[in-house]
Amino acid sequence: MHISPVVALTFGAFASIADAVQIRNHYNAGCSGGYIGYSGIAQRVCAPALRENGYRGSPSSRFIQLPNRAIARGWQRTRDGQICGSLARSGNAGTNKNYCLSISSAIGEFAGTSWNAPSSKRDGEAEPCLSTAKPDTVVLNDGHLFNTEAIPDADLEILISYAINGTTVEYLPENFIEFEEDVEGVEERVQEIA
Repeated sequence: MHISPVVALTFGAFASIADAVQIRNHYNAGCSGGYIGYSGIAQRVCAPALRENGYRGSPSSRFIQLPNRAIARGWQRTRDGQICGSLARSGNAGTNKNYCLSISSAIGEFAGTSWNAPSSKRDGEAEPCLSTAKPDTVVLNDGHLFNTEAIPDADLEILISYAINGTTVEYLPENFIEFEEDVEGVEERVQEIA
């Protein structure tokens, strides 16, 4: 059977879309509370939790729409500054498309997270990340979601620090309100992160 190049490219594009995962690096244990969100993350792409401003990392991360038997990975920063540099913890999601990866406070926190498709390698043998993503959302502890695409980098770091500290929208400076999205979905997000 012969498959045309157009059909092969189409199948390849669908496979890439199907393997795009959402990662939420939470700032409370058990995948609860505020988070930095990354959408459409391909395998072996680092989703940073630790920010350049020195704020703490993430004690838990949620992976949404993982392929079957995908490996969720939590990383710690190395001395040379790589956010996803040293594997701290990994877990096989099995058939769970919505997987929470946590780390013991005795070990530390995740500086970044990534995922890999299942392979013949043992789970402990982590393949390094090939690139680093930028967050597209920040969600506060009260479920309010902010789109980060139009926020200047300096303001984004400030908004993330509010999420890390558990700030709610009522205490947020007014200049961030223009970036809020999906106000109707606040109650649903509160249930998700409780």
